[in-house]
Amino acid sequence: MSTYRQKNYNNKNGGSKGAGENQQYKSQGTTTQQTTATTSSSHQSTKKHNISILRYDNKAYSYFAKFEKDLEEHVGYEFGDLFEFAKTGTYPYQPVPVPRTVQTLIEEEKDAVPSTLSVAERARALRAIDQRWDGMSQEQKDIMAEGLKEEFKAKLRAHSSDEVKRRQDKIKLFWLIKSLLSKESLDVVMQHLLEKWTIVETEQDPLELWMAVKSTHTTYSSGLKEVDESRARTAYSMLKQHTMETITAFKDRMEVYVRSMESLGMSVPSEGQLAADFTAKLNDTYDSKRNFLFNNAKLGGSYPKTLFEAYKIMTELCNESRTINVASSSVFNVTKPGQSNKHNQNHNAKTAIKT
Repeated sequence: MSTYRQKNYNNKNGGSKGAGENQQYKSQGTTTQQTTATTSSSHQSTKKHNISILRYDNKAYSYFAKFEKDLEEHVGYEFGDLFEFAKTGTYPYQPVPVPRTVQTLIEEEKDAVPSTLSVAERARALRAIDQRWDGMSQEQKDIMAEGLKEEFKAKLRAHSSDEVKRRQDKIKLFWLIKSLLSKESLDVVMQHLLEKWTIVETEQDPLELWMAVKSTHTTYSSGLKEVDESRARTAYSMLKQHTMETITAFKDRMEVYVRSMESLGMSVPSEGQLAADFTAKLNDTYDSKRNFLFNNAKLGGSYPKTLFEAYKIMTELCNESRTINVASSSVFNVTKPGQSNKHNQNHNAKTAIKT
């Protein structure tokens, strides 16, 4: 299941305020936290986020799905792959550099020989590599060895620098997440963690904080896994476009429901199923477009393979008069609603003759 991206929507927060809403990345209390504040204040963000404060009530699961998606986009821009822990439950692994030698270079070159070559061709290529390296003087190999040592030192320095930055990024992310929690959300997270909250806050661990937020905001308010999943399935199955709801707003709302099921650890419909569900859940205003798309597919035309593709096609059906270009670059050279199938068949025949 691919991760959806979409624009932020305005989310009114009533009277609740974020735990750190007015002072993001703020540290207080321990010496470690005070040091963090200095580090964080020197960080100049290149992109101002527009993430809504996470609320907590009987629709927390819906708020969390949107919150997670928007946070993922912002954190990916600011901190790279750090937020992968939202899916894996662990921090991204940063392997320690391994020194290379002249022998390593020889092995790498041999590994690069295409495996598609015949046995004889591959044998000739490997012999040519051995002959070229055997023909090098010891002085040349010593120069290469020194260069590899310098390369290894540079990689170690870069790795050490990355480790320092990663630790700083973790601290910044911890305070960013905390600052985006409403008072109610923070209270329920602290109640969930109990005495562990002091440790999480002292260590400023964004992973532990995130797992607590996810545990408390991805249920349908029952606290029972089976019941929550049943409610999520029911909510998705009953999902329908409102009469005055735009097709874009409905797509965004449908993605929230899908993301909510993902957050509960449930299996979700495939991309193709989401495309079919999207068209089926549109209101009656789209009946003629929906029937056209279905009939066209039965006549051998393409049918959308993803949710976005279905959204794009249905949007273009409302705006275009002749052809529909979909994300896969396929073109529907078919009749529009109101035209006859005979007209469509004649058009396709003419197109085939020209081709």
